[in-house]
Amino acid sequence: MIVRKSRISQLIKKERTRERRLCQKETNTRLQDLKEQLVDQYTLEMRAMRKEYRQQVKNLEKENHTLKRELDRNFAVYQRVRRREEYLEQLSSEFEDIVDVMNVKVQESLQPFLRTRAKIENTKRKSDKKHEKVESIFRAIK
Repeated sequence: MIVRKSRISQLIKKERTRERRLCQKETNTRLQDLKEQLVDQYTLEMRAMRKEYRQQVKNLEKENHTLKRELDRNFAVYQRVRRREEYLEQLSSEFEDIVDVMNVKVQESLQPFLRTRAKIENTKRKSDKKHEKVESIFRAIK
């Protein structure tokens, strides 16, 4: 039996194409499996990230709400303290005014007494001088 060279070449070519198709099919199935695995892994990671994100958002909202309550409470306390400070400042200024008025009244009531005392002291000094002069005259006479 005689086999032609062209026939052998055709058989080899046919076998090559068949092998190539099998390899491509096998490679495509592997690639498809890898893609599915990657998609599944990506999906799981995205779910985990979303869940973690939601949890963080929930925690931050809770913390934000707590801080707002604390701020409102502290602001109310601040307002009460500020009103109390203003009231005390007003009261202390009223006390200062009253003390000033009382000081003026005391000075006015002491003024006649101080004048009288000054006159008495002045008269006493003059009288003491006259007394000393009289005594010196009596001493001179004795």
